[in-house]
Amino acid sequence: MTNPFHLYATKFPAIKDKLLKAHMPIKPDDFVRRSFKGAMMGGVTFTLLAFFSFDILGGNKLHLLWLFPIFCVMLFSFFMHTPDVQIRKRQREMEKEVLFAGRFILVKIESGQPFFNALEDASKAQGIAGKYFGEIVNEIKLGTPIEKALDNAIEYSPSEKFRRILWQVNNSLKTGTDVGNTLRANLKQTMDEQIIEIKEYGKKLNSLAMFYMLI
Repeated sequence: MTNPFHLYATKFPAIKDKLLKAHMPIKPDDFVRRSFKGAMMGGVTFTLLAFFSFDILGGNKLHLLWLFPIFCVMLFSFFMHTPDVQIRKRQREMEKEVLFAGRFILVKIESGQPFFNALEDASKAQGIAGKYFGEIVNEIKLGTPIEKALDNAIEYSPSEKFRRILWQVNNSLKTGTDVGNTLRANLKQTMDEQIIEIKEYGKKLNSLAMFYMLI
């Protein structure tokens, strides 16, 4: 018999990519199955609550026939979007550390260390960036070429800034150009972008504060 959860996961391959980006160690089939079971249990719970409410308030209990599937569909959609929440959380955490991590590697490279050694030292740092680099290092130690390991890290990184830095570094490794110069230029661009983001956020806060004072 065909597994319906496997069919659903196959029909929506983005589920697998989201689980990898969210670092949720679960197979797509199992994730769909878990979401479905959670939706069914939640649907039964909310339907029972609605039943007791109708019983007390005197509502028409026939409405439960269409309320149950609506509850199930809404809850299933909610559970299926849990990786998106985790991805956004990881993205915020990684982008807080992007400049520090990039500068750490740049200092190591400028001191004469090979890129892999700099990456290995960065993996020992605390925080989510250290874990991210640690995964790349472990993959390389298991026999994956460094360019391929970086390609995998780029594909499943939730942070656009990290992806851009690693992509340009990887291009430098493939073409044989100076990794230090590439990394330095990219970090400057990232810093300029963050300064612009801070200024824009400050303008929004000023607008909200003025609106609040007017009220």
